[in-house]
Amino acid sequence: MAIQRRIHFTWLVLILSSACGSPAPGDGKALFEKNCKLCHGTDGKKMMGGAPDLSISALSREENIQVILNGRGTMPPFAHALSAEDAGAVADYIARMRP
Repeated sequence: MAIQRRIHFTWLVLILSSACGSPAPGDGKALFEKNCKLCHGTDGKKMMGGAPDLSISALSREENIQVILNGRGTMPPFAHALSAEDAGAVADYIARMRP
């Protein structure tokens, strides 16, 4: 029950945040900050609601794009908010978080 509330809260925040101004297309950092930092934090390490630590993720760029667009686990899909190009820009930004 608590997990469902957390998921619903996350969805609500994502819906409300996507209603606010949009970053420039292809700006991975701005897109990440608008769509991802709530759960992943600005450095990818926040891990709210079960979000993985992106700074140690082993996913490839293509795998990250698929997760961004289609969702996985408790992460909702962002295909409604991001183009494939924007998802690629976010994936590139995520890759820069890794050591």
